[in-house]
Amino acid sequence: MGRRGPIPGAPNAGGPQSDHEPQRPSRRKRPATAALTVVQSRDIDLDHPASLGKVGCATWDEIVDSIPGRHDHLDLPTLTRFCELVEERDRYRVALENLGPLLSEPMVSPSGAVVGERIVPNPAEQMLRRIDKALDVLSAVLALSPGSRARMGLTVSQAQLTAERFIATMRKDAR
Repeated sequence: MGRRGPIPGAPNAGGPQSDHEPQRPSRRKRPATAALTVVQSRDIDLDHPASLGKVGCATWDEIVDSIPGRHDHLDLPTLTRFCELVEERDRYRVALENLGPLLSEPMVSPSGAVVGERIVPNPAEQMLRRIDKALDVLSAVLALSPGSRARMGLTVSQAQLTAERFIATMRKDAR
């Protein structure tokens, strides 16, 4: 390299080595994403775990029914954790509704006497935010949002949906 920049034709000058060598692109090209094929999983027990309550069971059934055949035995611990977090979020939401967003806390003097009250934020609100972040991560892992399904190549095109509806209509007409 010279004082005022690269010397033309010099090795490692950042440009082509000769007139015949094409210049390399400055940005690395991203590899093409391959579309994933959804494979029918083997028959597994998709009953909700006994540890789940009413809200968790409803969430479990909704997820399993919405994407039949996609959840295999590897998804079950993640799905269980997701449903447990939904239940926990519901408990904090109920506590926040019952107690309100602000709580009064007694102010105690060093001698132990209550000298007043102060208003503090309800800790359930922080817990809701923490759980929402965890739910967002798990919903991406389970491909429950359209964006995460697109990143995994699990999107269904409008043409494919139209074709499936047309075939279903033809089958009904054939009966």
